[in-house]
Amino acid sequence: MSLAARLFRWTPACLILSLAAFGGLHTPQAAPRRPPAPLARPAPLARRPALEPRRVTAVLDALDTATGAGGATGEDGRPYAFRLQPSTSLWRFGAPGAMPEEFLKGERMQLKLQPAADKGQPAWTAVEIADEISELARAGRCYRMVSQDRDNYRFTVELLDVAANQVVGAPLTVEYGRETSLILREEPIYVFRIAPGTRLWMNTGSRSGAEFRTARATLDEVSLARFRRQQTLRALARLDARGAPGRVLASPKGRVRVDLTPDCPEWAERLEVGQEAQVRRSTQAGTGPTGRIRSVKRLGSALEVVLEADLPSTAPGGAVWLAPAPRAVSYRRDIQPLLEVNCLTCHREGRADGGYSLSTPERMRSGSRRGPGVVPGRSDQSMLYLTMSGDRNPHMPPDRDATPEQLSLLKAWIDAGAALE
Repeated sequence: MSLAARLFRWTPACLILSLAAFGGLHTPQAAPRRPPAPLARPAPLARRPALEPRRVTAVLDALDTATGAGGATGEDGRPYAFRLQPSTSLWRFGAPGAMPEEFLKGERMQLKLQPAADKGQPAWTAVEIADEISELARAGRCYRMVSQDRDNYRFTVELLDVAANQVVGAPLTVEYGRETSLILREEPIYVFRIAPGTRLWMNTGSRSGAEFRTARATLDEVSLARFRRQQTLRALARLDARGAPGRVLASPKGRVRVDLTPDCPEWAERLEVGQEAQVRRSTQAGTGPTGRIRSVKRLGSALEVVLEADLPSTAPGGAVWLAPAPRAVSYRRDIQPLLEVNCLTCHREGRADGGYSLSTPERMRSGSRRGPGVVPGRSDQSMLYLTMSGDRNPHMPPDRDATPEQLSLLKAWIDAGAALE
């Protein structure tokens, strides 16, 4: 091998060794690994604070009658978001069976609330809503008129224990105005004037920034009795038409057990063994099977009804409505009580406002100078129906409208011949 070839072969190795010896060449070394940073824990989800069932006095801020969602502000300023359920008990004028639209914004009321089971819903479920008049009546209390300040549109009352006839609270001063509806001796009073010592049952409302509460519905004792009976009849007509809410306990073939919450004891007492009834999945008629009631058992405030019918595809706990099967309208059961509570105050023997009296069947049919009262088969020509429905003036009764279900009963009775069985 030549000298040149030997130099070419060994020079790179010697060069590398020389550089390494003098520190001119460094072999890279892997950097020590640092321990990985601990993963950050996600922030805990905000939890809804534990809630306990409670009763609160509150002012209604809003109530959507379509969805049942509502809101109210308690006396301590705390807001309450709630939702109505089909079984929510609604009290008005001392009787259950009210409709959500009867509760007005700004009105004071008692709310019985329980924590909502569904976290995606408002925090509270309304078990019961009652106006102030209902709470007074249930507690055996009323107000007693003390004095009236006509210059400032105010009056003062004291809270009274009815049975003991003793004052149990500090005097309360409230304002009256456009929102106030005063009914004395079953008649609307348009000039606010109440004799001292008069016993009153009153709903009030609150206005933002106002120093005093405002009187709304204000009734004396006889007017309260009529409004309470009127409220019961409204509930009966609605429950007959729509059914009472409940839940399925069991549905073996050929039989359905339903737990009902009718919110009207008088309606529950109407249910009889052997009577036909319909189990519906909604309040609309014709949406469920019809069968005969096999048994009715009272369970506290609820009813257990066993119906001979098939209800497919409904698991225990499913929501249903139970309504008596459609039947012919009865004058004695459906119409006479309606007329008594809405009309007889002003259209009776010894008093026939507008020349119209319901004291006898003949006078009820004949009517007055405005037209015939009842034309059998023609509700569209019967002043009794036209004035109650608002199709003709004056609208009757003047203090409170009949419900759509009650008007349907009256129309059906007249169109079927207005029999007085």
